[in-house]
Amino acid sequence: PPPAFAFENRLPPDELELKYKQPRTAGPQPTDLGVRAGGALKPCTDGKPHCFSSSPESFDGYEDAADEAAGWLVQPFRFDMPLADAVADVKEAIVSYPPGQRGIDGGGFRVVKESTSAQAAYIYVQYESRRKGFVDDMEFALANGVVNVRTSSRLGYLDMGVNAKRF
Repeated sequence: PPPAFAFENRLPPDELELKYKQPRTAGPQPTDLGVRAGGALKPCTDGKPHCFSSSPESFDGYEDAADEAAGWLVQPFRFDMPLADAVADVKEAIVSYPPGQRGIDGGGFRVVKESTSAQAAYIYVQYESRRKGFVDDMEFALANGVVNVRTSSRLGYLDMGVNAKRF
């Protein structure tokens, strides 16, 4: 039987994939994702260049000033519209994302979790590399006119700039 692939919207196997069949390596799903206090997401604290987050590290409610210059810390997106409209815009951007664009995420993607209340929303998406099946996790937390974003690889140290391109 053909190998099982994680996501239905992946690109079809290419010549290299068919010739050199390799096991797909998703890596363990993180257990510490999700919205944190103040609508923040998990910061990138492992020092690896494959993670980007708009949420700085904080200690007892105080943000670490040293992280302000960290290369992984990116600016959150801002919105000036009703929360439902902002959520719809983010969801539209996700579903219209073409797997394989800019040479990344050829394995496709899927929305794993969505939650929305009157004040906030959270969307968790997994993206898969084309040939080796590496899975990256991307989160969006929307509240009070701010969209916090986090994207990171599960495995390895370098990701060939994939998360930077996706962000």
